[in-house]
Amino acid sequence: LSRGTAYKVRVRGKFRKSEFGSFSQVVQVATEASAPDYDTNAPLTNISVSDSSIVVRAVPPRDIGGGEVQARIQRYRIEFRPSGSGDPYTSLLVNATTENPTPNVTLSGLEKFTAYDIRLVAENVAGFGSPSPVVTQKTRGVCGDGAIQSGSLGNGLSYTEQCDGGHCCTSSCALQPSSHCNNNGQCVSGSSCSCNAGFVGTTCQYSNETTCSGNGIVSESGSCECFPGYAGASCSNVTAYSCQALREANGGSALGNGVFNITDGSAYYRSYCVFDGTSGYDVLFTLDSTDSVVREYDDTAFWEGSAAVGTLAGALSGEFKGDAYSKLPIREEIRIEIVHTDGRQVGYARYSVLDDFKEVTWLKLMQTSANTVVTGARSAGAQDTSVLSYTYNTERAQSLHGDPFLNHNHALKLNLDGRVFNADRNKMRIMTTVDNTDYEHTFAGIGGYHLEGGWGVRYEASPISSYCELRDAYGDSGQAGNSLAVSGEAYPMRDSCRNTATFKYTPVRIRVLAKGRPLCACYSLGSTGDSCPNGQCACKSGFTGERCDRCASGYFAFYDTLGRIASCSATITSCQEFKMANPSFTTGAATLQPGTGSYQSYCYVDGTKAFDLLFTLNTHDNTIRDFADTTFWTTASTVGAASNNPVLNEFKGLAFSQLKLANELMVSIQKNGAEQGRSTYNVLSSFQSKTLLQVLTENTAYTTITSARTSSHITSSLGLIRNPDRAQQLFGDLFIDHDEAITVNKRGTHWGAAYAETRVATTLHNTQYGHTFAGLGGYHTHTSWGIYYEAAPISAYCDIRQSYGDSTKNGNAHSISGKNYPYGGTCPTSHEHIPIEVSVWAR
Repeated sequence: LSRGTAYKVRVRGKFRKSEFGSFSQVVQVATEASAPDYDTNAPLTNISVSDSSIVVRAVPPRDIGGGEVQARIQRYRIEFRPSGSGDPYTSLLVNATTENPTPNVTLSGLEKFTAYDIRLVAENVAGFGSPSPVVTQKTRGVCGDGAIQSGSLGNGLSYTEQCDGGHCCTSSCALQPSSHCNNNGQCVSGSSCSCNAGFVGTTCQYSNETTCSGNGIVSESGSCECFPGYAGASCSNVTAYSCQALREANGGSALGNGVFNITDGSAYYRSYCVFDGTSGYDVLFTLDSTDSVVREYDDTAFWEGSAAVGTLAGALSGEFKGDAYSKLPIREEIRIEIVHTDGRQVGYARYSVLDDFKEVTWLKLMQTSANTVVTGARSAGAQDTSVLSYTYNTERAQSLHGDPFLNHNHALKLNLDGRVFNADRNKMRIMTTVDNTDYEHTFAGIGGYHLEGGWGVRYEASPISSYCELRDAYGDSGQAGNSLAVSGEAYPMRDSCRNTATFKYTPVRIRVLAKGRPLCACYSLGSTGDSCPNGQCACKSGFTGERCDRCASGYFAFYDTLGRIASCSATITSCQEFKMANPSFTTGAATLQPGTGSYQSYCYVDGTKAFDLLFTLNTHDNTIRDFADTTFWTTASTVGAASNNPVLNEFKGLAFSQLKLANELMVSIQKNGAEQGRSTYNVLSSFQSKTLLQVLTENTAYTTITSARTSSHITSSLGLIRNPDRAQQLFGDLFIDHDEAITVNKRGTHWGAAYAETRVATTLHNTQYGHTFAGLGGYHTHTSWGIYYEAAPISAYCDIRQSYGDSTKNGNAHSISGKNYPYGGTCPTSHEHIPIEVSVWAR
């Protein structure tokens, strides 16, 4: 039968042995039609076009889906949309009748100078078929003024009209939709643009990538809604100072591990973040115990350098060291993870950073002094023994075993050097405070070595091991990437200890991660807490900025030894404070600003310490600062200048009368300006708020102002000798060669002599001979004999074979009663003068 065709059906029947009977009544039945599919026919669009409408004529497909009865086209659906937009089609339905089988349809409300894609879908009793081919038709552009413009609208239609001189036209009325819409869309209806996907704005001028720096969502007006961790009109300001800050910024939403932008305050860098619950950690570095590189203790380029290793994409899967190593200020925690190279986690350990090391980068921690404890005891940890368990050789004395981080609860200790684990030649970059006192051939931790006689091993990572007691080690049988032996020995044990039946290598990666500043990112040394309402942290005195991370105007930043701004001060009252404000400063003159005016002080820098020069005595010039020179010792007068080589020339600075003796005193001896030696002393608490002028004038009797000498340094021996013919047993320089505490105004019998006074000396006594004098600014008299001196070594007046000054005694000593210094009468005549300068400093 034919589809879509009506048939008349009748039937008649018969019994087996009879004739046919009469026919039944006729019944009319139609076969089902198929939906009408278009082949090549397309809608006719050249009926009429205006600036806002297109008239379309609907024509049927060649095959309308069946026969003559019920398969005719019943309706058309006209579908249209702006050409190339990808938008959903807009649809109109129109009936097809016997009287009008090809109706005209007006598509209205269209934009001028705009091309539209148009297609037809026909419907019969079987439903809608497939659509027709697309026809593209452009609308007219009816403008108000300008030059006359003619052109083709397509499909045989043309136009002659005036251009409005607007955004879609040039002065000659030529269309330029791409340039007007910034090449990000098509011009439609005068000044309007139809923007491509990803662009918005009246001229398609905004996008997430360009307007919001890829860090936010742009609105139609061009404003950005920034992603968490970004701020600013273009979302270009990275506000997250750590992965922890990103986690907090994201609120309750989960974040996946990956690479994120992190700021160091001045620029952003890329960091790999690992998120665990409410915590976010920056990956500092990863060590792979199975690769071909050994990051042992002496790999200073890795441990003490800032150069990156590996790629961010491989932060978890191979050897890696990122920018966070040198840029992330560690604020809260250090986390150590051990992961099997197949991806299974062996375990982790977490440690809270001590306050003294917060806001410090890992690079700076690696550059700290030896044996530095930087955390409290392990605060949390976990281990999966199904991935890795540890055994050891019970035949040895070793009682400790396992991983020092996963299996023990001690604090983290860095740059272990010297006698660790009872071994003299152990060094480790990262370890804990755990120790073994049972057996000394032990090594463990990250980045270390153990050397013993002609044997030794350098390793990247190791569990606790006595070299031939270990039954489990990190790495592989080839020791690639974890360890190398010295003196031809194999790792991790000698052949005499090897028991291959019970030994195994475990391929692991060790990661060190850190939790940095929280979302508020308040600088912990400059703020009172981590709260930042309206984006402003609460600052301590002298600090300013949203994060309280810099000093306010008029304040000086004092840096600590780790490079942190430790405090902000409106004054610089000492060389120590000047050094803190200028970390690169070395020995020389410095301008201090104590609050009222300023003055120059001469500073001696010894590592992180800086001393102010109080005064210098030159024993071979033309001046004698003896005990009776009260203008020098008991007034605020000054001598010389800090800028004029004050350790060679006679000098007394304003520090003598203005600097508080807060911490230490130092005495140094120079010979023609070259240092010969120095000694330091801790100032007693009752004098720490006093100046040296106050100490000398308020304590007119013998007074001890320091503890015994705390340190000394001898560059070159002065070579002092004594007269063995005399009973005097003491000799040498009072400060450089002896350890006693400093005293001022030492008088009377304190030298065993009834008439001896010294402005600055020590508690040293002579009990064997009474005619003794030494120190700075003194005299010694006995009946008709006496001597005044600026500086003297320990001397019974004619016992000494050498003294300070010159043969003319210029600038150091003069005698009374016609006696010569430092000996006369029956005293030996062989004598040598030593031209020295003595300086006294305070810190």
